[in-house]
Amino acid sequence: EPYRHIGDEVDGILKQLDEAGSPLGASDDLLSMMESALSKEASSRSPVEKDMAAFLEKYSTLPKWVDKDQLKRGQEVFLAYLPAASLSLYYRSLVAGFSIPKIASVVRATAYLAPPSRPDQVLQRLLDTGELTAACTGLG
Repeated sequence: EPYRHIGDEVDGILKQLDEAGSPLGASDDLLSMMESALSKEASSRSPVEKDMAAFLEKYSTLPKWVDKDQLKRGQEVFLAYLPAASLSLYYRSLVAGFSIPKIASVVRATAYLAPPSRPDQVLQRLLDTGELTAACTGLG
């Protein structure tokens, strides 16, 4: 339970944006904001832009210890079993997850997969999740 209250560098960035009177909105793209900050001359960056640029630089570089061949094999296995895994996750664990109080409270609070969301919004959320998974695990 205590780990639920531990964040990462992005928490600090979001806090800085909020304190500066520029809280991140639903349609704001934090990654684009970070890329914009990184493209600026370092001396002209605001404090939050410096943190954004540092975050992006840190996590855009693959660590030296990563075995790229093993990573590619893992991606190939994941992609080979993706259809079966997706069906299992979407239709078995997702539904069962709704019965777990802490998960159900997040679903209700975000309204992503529960009323007042419309069915088309729920479908879009599920498609977004699938797209993110494919982007994170796809080859390349």
